[in-house]
Parts: sequence; C-alpha cells; structure tokens
Amino acid sequence: MKKTWLFGLAAALFIFGFNMGIFFVFGVVITVFSVIVAIIGSVIASIVLTAFTKKRQEKKERQAEKEVVQQQTAAQEKKMKAGEEIFKNFIKLNISIRTEGLTEDIKLKAEAIIDLLRDLIPKMEERYSGEELTWEINKVAAVHFPDLITKYVLLNNKGRTENEEQLVKSLTAMQQEISEITEIVNKDMTGEFSRKAKMVQLKFGQGPA
Repeated sequence: MKKTWLFGLAAALFIFGFNMGIFFVFGVVITVFSVIVAIIGSVIASIVLTAFTKKRQEKKERQAEKEVVQQQTAAQEKKMKAGEEIFKNFIKLNISIRTEGLTEDIKLKAEAIIDLLRDLIPKMEERYSGEELTWEINKVAAVHFPDLITKYVLLNNKGRTENEEQLVKSLTAMQQEISEITEIVNKDMTGEFSRKAKMVQLKFGQGPA
C-alpha cells in the first residue's frame, strides 16, 4: 500500500514537472516568436514609412521642378514675344526706311544696324539674358534706334536737310557700338559687359549721339 502511494506521488510529480516544462518551453517559444513578430513588424513599418516619405518627397520635388519649368517657360515665352515684337517693328521700320525718301547713306546705315541687331539679340538672350548689357541692347532695338528714324521721317524737307548730318552721325555711332558689342559677345568677353552697358546708356539713352 505504501509503495503504491509513493509510486502515485512520483507519477504525479513527474506529470506536473513534465507539464511545467512543456509550459515553460512553449512560453519561451511564444516569447521569442512575439519578439520576432515585433521586430519584423517594426522593420515592415519602417520600410513602409520610408517608402511613403520618399514617395511624398519625390512628389514635392516633381512639383517643384514642374513649377520651375513653368516659370522658365513663361519667362522664355515673354522674351520670345518681346523679341518677336522687336523684329516685327524692324520690318515696319525697314519699309519706312525704303519708302520715305531717305538718302542712300541713311538707308544703308539703318539697314546695317537692323542686320546687326537681328544677329546680336538672339545670341545675347540665349547666353546672357540677365545681363544689363542685354537689356540695354534690347532698349536700343525697341526704343532708341526706331526713335531716331521715326523722328527724322516725320520732319518736313527743310527739317530733314537740317538734321541729316546729325542723324548720320548718330547712326554711325550706333552701328560702331553694336559692332563692338557683337565682337565682345562672340569672344565671350563678359568682363566688358558692364562698361559697354554704361556706354550704350550714356550714348543713346539721353537722345541722339
């Protein structure tokens, strides 16, 4: 009887110990599994967050690039329209030069200036659009040069005779200045730009040379 009781106690203790061991092992396994799941979850969350942030940043960059392109395009279109307007005025001016009874000397000098500006302005707009000299040359083409011709054309015969010498002198100075600017542009002599811009403004910005 005593042996049976001891055997039963030993069996009970063994079963209890075995169950506790299994519970402990499973507990450890579950804990490790939970840790692994947490790590994997963190990694996945980090990857998703990084991908989302990157995608959002790329979207912002694309939008910023798009805005820059739009601004550049608008600025370029504005310049092209301004350039087209100048060249359209050249056509009208050329017609006036040929049909208003101007002397051959005036016609030749005026047409030479038109040819110089037609060649020079696109180069300057392409290479040096932000330079003061470019602005001054555009002003010569759009304002100073046309004014010289238009004011002279509007004079009567007496007025033309009296002002012909001054006009020839002004056109000669303008042609020479534009030729010199063409040369420094072709040679990329940007160090001369500031001096030439001031000279153009001084010679032609205050009226006939």
